[in-house]
Amino acid sequence: MPFDSLSVMAQLTAQTGTWTELVRSQEDAVRMARTLYSTTPHDVWCAQVGAALAAPQTRQWLAQPHTPLHTFAAHDPLDAGYSVLAVDGSEIAPERHRGSRSYLVNIGRVFIRYGAEPYAALDSISTHYLALTSDHSEEVGWGRQVQATRTLREIEELAQIAAQEHPDMALLDGSIFPLALALRRDADGIRWRAAYQRFLDMFGELEIPIVAYISKPESRMVVTALRHLAAPGSPLSMLDDATLFWHLLAPGERSPVFRAQSIPGLSAQDTPWAQIGFCYLATRYEIAKLEFPLWVADAGHLDHVQRVLLRQCELGNGYPNVLTLAHQQAVLTAQDREAYFYLLEQVGMLTPLSEKARGKRAVGASM
Repeated sequence: MPFDSLSVMAQLTAQTGTWTELVRSQEDAVRMARTLYSTTPHDVWCAQVGAALAAPQTRQWLAQPHTPLHTFAAHDPLDAGYSVLAVDGSEIAPERHRGSRSYLVNIGRVFIRYGAEPYAALDSISTHYLALTSDHSEEVGWGRQVQATRTLREIEELAQIAAQEHPDMALLDGSIFPLALALRRDADGIRWRAAYQRFLDMFGELEIPIVAYISKPESRMVVTALRHLAAPGSPLSMLDDATLFWHLLAPGERSPVFRAQSIPGLSAQDTPWAQIGFCYLATRYEIAKLEFPLWVADAGHLDHVQRVLLRQCELGNGYPNVLTLAHQQAVLTAQDREAYFYLLEQVGMLTPLSEKARGKRAVGASM
């Protein structure tokens, strides 16, 4: 039955005062963060972050600048021809109640060349896997396996097409190296991480910039570093990095490049994040986070990457057009899901339904 709108409205009205205070507190925090960021010398920032990381109680991720702290690079969207490659993935996970111990990963692939000789190739590739896991909890193990497989398949397809087409840049949606994969220390995690790193290294060998685009990021590494520069009790904890840079960057500008730093055990050289950089890009629509291997910045590719992404966001009404197209190729519908389970049933790869699933099916059939 529908919710009681009159009751909810009364609750909302009662909370308007609290909401107003929260907004005012955030505005105060933004002003403090802007001032602190703008007035803190680069060397002081680096020293304070280093001291914070040396403290035994520190268990946070902090941003350490890799390029000058107060240098914001401004560029216009690219007008000349260029080529760009993107992938995105989706999956149908194992479902114990439906008797499925298999899963499907679908990777959407898009390569577009703009300019005098335009060209576009869009398709998807689906791969079926058995859900084999040694985890004590099957469902936890399945979740990890599906996530790792999809992540590996995305960068594998990206690397293979990049080697064929040699685009100006290659794009991923989300983190360049998912933290859950980067920090796992068990045998599966080490194996998956090594495979992922091999594909990631291919882009350096090909000299093709690979960039992960994160829309509406929630990262707080820059703000967390600022909190170590602020007086105790400052209200900066309510901010994230995107909010800060929304007030620091003009449209078309990008922030400095930062490195993610944490306690020594997590920032050692054998951790993938030691070789990953990130920055924030102000489009006309939002602040996006870009993640990439540090060689992309060190080799001078970021200006071109920035111009391409600004153009892609214009074409995509706020989000890179090529990533939207890759998502459209990757998405699996409810009909696709049912077709996959039907195929599993036809080849005898479904165990009997649980009573829970049987009951749901009976209720659905009667509606």
